[in-house]
Amino acid sequence: MKRFAAVIAAIVMIGAAVVVRNQVDDDDGGGGGGDGSPARLLCAEELEDACLEIDRERGDVEVTVEPAGVTLDFLSSAPDAQLEDLGFDGWLAPAPLSVMVNRARDFASLRPAFEDAGEPRARSPLVMALRNDRRAVLEDTAECGGSVGWACVGRLAGRTWSSIGGPAEWGTVTAGHPNPELSATGLLVMGQAASEFLGTTDFSTTGLESDPAFGSWFSRLEGSGSSPPFASVLAQNFINFNVVGTTEAEAGPALAAASGDRRDATALIYVDPVATADVVLALTTTTERGGTLEDAIDSDDADRALAENGWRVEGEDRAPGVQEIPELPDGTNLPGPVGLEALEEQWRLL
Repeated sequence: MKRFAAVIAAIVMIGAAVVVRNQVDDDDGGGGGGDGSPARLLCAEELEDACLEIDRERGDVEVTVEPAGVTLDFLSSAPDAQLEDLGFDGWLAPAPLSVMVNRARDFASLRPAFEDAGEPRARSPLVMALRNDRRAVLEDTAECGGSVGWACVGRLAGRTWSSIGGPAEWGTVTAGHPNPELSATGLLVMGQAASEFLGTTDFSTTGLESDPAFGSWFSRLEGSGSSPPFASVLAQNFINFNVVGTTEAEAGPALAAASGDRRDATALIYVDPVATADVVLALTTTTERGGTLEDAIDSDDADRALAENGWRVEGEDRAPGVQEIPELPDGTNLPGPVGLEALEEQWRLL
């Protein structure tokens, strides 16, 4: 049932994205440059509010938004000829999605779609969100041993709360994150969870398939299905999903805007080691407006828009709910493209 729902959601999203892309293509008429027309920025859904603000503030950028998984799926197999008329000049999305696109194209003997992405433009730590009363019960279990993380939550997922010290009316332990086939956040959270369980960010499909302990844990963790946006989970008071994974950029401002009692009842856990979603700009290999787009994303307007929408940007004030601590690591502490591809493959098999 979970897989069927994911497929339906993907079909709807892909259909909508194709319409948007075709409209952009029809309006712009190609991938040329030097005509004074705005650079065209494609943004992952996680960055929608920031990108639309950049669009409003600047006259040199036009923005299209679609789920990162739709972009990845489309570009992984698009014919080489289609690279000349993609309808956008660069993709603003968490790393390493543009690398995953190029890897898939290389495997299919196709030209790369993107140039190498530069340094992160904005960052956000990944967080676990749950109610404090549930957190207290989890911390008291032998599996968690005083510190709640994805490894122990996966071991406990599907069990009744009453069997681990909670009241029977809480039902079963349910965990979730956004659909990793559509959402960059969902894919990265899944990577963080698997890395914690395995004790490494270096793994591949072969390793995962040969590890029965991982397979059992992964099935339990993912058994509740994909969670809706954090604001919906919060509004439902974590009833359907007791533990959810997302970014601080999404959860922090939503909690800051919530009622005091709901805010006080909710915990954000920065799982150790802290992992981050790092936003990068990847220019297409065929764009002639790359310089314009880079200037726009390097601007004060873009920095302010990203920071105001919950992302950590050096030199910018933080949005309400975005913490000063923990400090962010030098790297993402997440699997690279090979590991994320392996996890996505395992998720499709559930």
